[in-house]
Amino acid sequence: MHIALFGASFNPPHTAHRIITEQLLDQGLVDQVWLVPVKQHPFGKKILDQQQRLQMVMQMVWAINRPNTVLIEAYELNQAKPSYSFVTLTAMAKKFPNHTFSWVIGSDNLSHFSEWYEAQQLLKQFSVYVYPRKGSATDQLLPGMKLITGVSEIDISSTEIRSRIKRGQDITSLVDPEIAQYIKENELYVS
Repeated sequence: MHIALFGASFNPPHTAHRIITEQLLDQGLVDQVWLVPVKQHPFGKKILDQQQRLQMVMQMVWAINRPNTVLIEAYELNQAKPSYSFVTLTAMAKKFPNHTFSWVIGSDNLSHFSEWYEAQQLLKQFSVYVYPRKGSATDQLLPGMKLITGVSEIDISSTEIRSRIKRGQDITSLVDPEIAQYIKENELYVS
């Protein structure tokens, strides 16, 4: 089975995360997508408590409603310190040797991908799917990277959603209704 690991802070998860997940499956690029919430942001950005983020990711999985194809992998949340993509991929490949694993990134990561931990080794051992992000070029693909085609450029970010919440603006077009309700009920991102 071919499995794409989609690592993100999911702070909060939004419709772009959903679209990417669905496209990987709809295009037959992978058999399953495992959503991998990070423990801490790799570049030190402050993120919401992991249990609240995990709850929202669970709600997104329920909304996608593709049993046994969209799953949550809590490997990184269970580590004592933040895990690098290469370490997570290697751990999954070791734990599930009968499966093939890939990683998923946005094109905004291409310009600094070479700075990632064991970037070259990652590309030698695993493939990387790249989804187009608005304002980020997709012509810098490295060997081992595959552009997800047939999708619009993603123009949604968790940063934008958090900013809208702080300003009291509507976010219902950017997140699933259940996630919008969870954010509202728990008064998340208001300060």
